[in-house]
Amino acid sequence: QRLSISSLPPFAAKKQIVYNKEVMESAFRELLINAMKYSEKADSIYVIFFMKDSYLEIKILNPAYKNQDDSIGITGVHENMIFEPFYRMSTVSHEGYSMEEFGAGIGLTVVKRVIENHGADISIYTLKNHTENGNERDVSVSIRFPYVENSNHKE
Repeated sequence: QRLSISSLPPFAAKKQIVYNKEVMESAFRELLINAMKYSEKADSIYVIFFMKDSYLEIKILNPAYKNQDDSIGITGVHENMIFEPFYRMSTVSHEGYSMEEFGAGIGLTVVKRVIENHGADISIYTLKNHTENGNERDVSVSIRFPYVENSNHKE
C-alpha cells in the first residue's frame, strides 16, 4: 500500500487549531490503520489537507469495496452506525493490521469522541472517484477543525 500526504499551503502558518498532540496522534493512527485494513495490497491511501475560511479539513481517502450486503463502501445508515461500539459492516479485512490503537470494535467510537472533544467533527461516507486509478468509489473520512485566533500573527 502507498500513503500519499499533501502539504499545507504556506499561508497555513497564520491559522491555528487547538489539539492534544498525543491523543490526536492515536486517533489518526487508528484512522489510517482502518484505511489500510479495508484496502487491497497495492492500493493508494491519500491524506489531503484543505484550508477554508473558518476550519482546517483533513480527508483520508481509500478505495471502496463491495460489502457482504452488496453495498459499496460506507453508505446510508452505515455512515452513522460505523461509530457505534463493535459495529462492523464487513468481516473482510487485511489482517496484517490487526493491532488497532484502541482495541477491536471500539476504535472509531473512541476516534469520534476524541475528535468531538477537540471541537471538531468527523464524518465517513463513500464518494465517486473521478480519477483514473481503477476504482470507481472511495471511502472518505473527513475531519473539520475550527480555527482559533492566533495571537502570534498579525493580519
